[in-house]
This record gives sequence, C-alpha cells and structure tokens, in this order.
Amino acid sequence: MFLNHHAVAQPPPRDLLEALSARRVVDTAIGGTDTSNQPQVHLIAEVKRASPSKGLLAPHFDPVALARIYAMHGATAISVLTEPHFFLGSLQHLRAIKEVVSIPVLRKDFIVDEYQVYEARAWGADAILLICAILNDEQLKRLLHVAHDQGMHCLVEVHSAEEAQRAVAAGAQIIGVNSRDLVTFRMNP
Repeated sequence: MFLNHHAVAQPPPRDLLEALSARRVVDTAIGGTDTSNQPQVHLIAEVKRASPSKGLLAPHFDPVALARIYAMHGATAISVLTEPHFFLGSLQHLRAIKEVVSIPVLRKDFIVDEYQVYEARAWGADAILLICAILNDEQLKRLLHVAHDQGMHCLVEVHSAEEAQRAVAAGAQIIGVNSRDLVTFRMNP
C-alpha cells in the first residue's frame, strides 16, 4: 500500500498521551508560582480557518504562524483541521505545521476509514481525532487499532456519557468532550 509506505517512512510520532500527562515546569524566577503540586492544565490549541456554525473565522489565515504562537505560549499539542469543505482545512497545513513545531500535531477531520489513518500518518500527524458520534463500535475499535499500529494516539471526541462509555469500551486512552450538537451546531451547557 502506497500510503502505508509513506506512513512508515515518517519519523516516529510524538507521543500525545505523554505530552498530556507530563508535569510542567514553571520558572518561578520570572514571576510564576511553583505549581508542581497543583493540578496541571494541558491545552490542545486548534488551527481552524472556518466552521459550519460561524463561517470564515480568519480571512488572513497563516496556519504556520498561528501554530508557532501556540507552541511558543505553552500549548501541549496542536489540532489541525484538514477537512476542506466545511472547515477550509488541508493536509498541507498539517505537514507545514509539523515541520515548525516540536509538540504533537493532531489531524482533526471526519475520519471514518482506515485509509484516512494511514493518510494522516503519511502527512506527518502524530495523533488523530475520532468522533464517536459518527462511528459504530466496530469502526471505532478498528480505527483505534490501526492508529495504534502506526504509533499514533487518538483523541476520541464524545458528546454524552453513553459515548464516553463506548469510547472506553473500545480502548480509548484520551477522551475529549464536545458540547456542540453535531446536527444543530448548538452548544449544550
């Protein structure tokens, strides 16, 4: 398989789970406080040009500059929209960002097929987003397995307690909660 060859040729993925679990060191000499014993916040910053609910968000969009700013200001990882129709994303954005930051880069798209997992890895993704609401249990389990075989972690997006249970049962290690209804695009508090 052509994509699998390119996926294997990539450097090893940066570990998203490790990055999200790491303790952050705070420089108390420049006015920070020692937070070594406090809960830590890890931010996955998103590079997104447009959204179905808000339309064009950034007419003068420079994904690489934005990613550099996120990384410089402490983002743990960067989520890159690659879906071209609704979000105006691209795989080229993912590759360009991967080349300029040292933190994990996640492909955010509507991933429903193994091909897209290999494609993500071939373009340099360290991790992928899997949306529980658009996958059945068998698909979710299979895509988690394929990503794991490629050395990638998955952020599994859930919208309810039921979906969270499905994600855990499928073997998800990283779960994100999305409060937006995917049908109406309304926020659920």
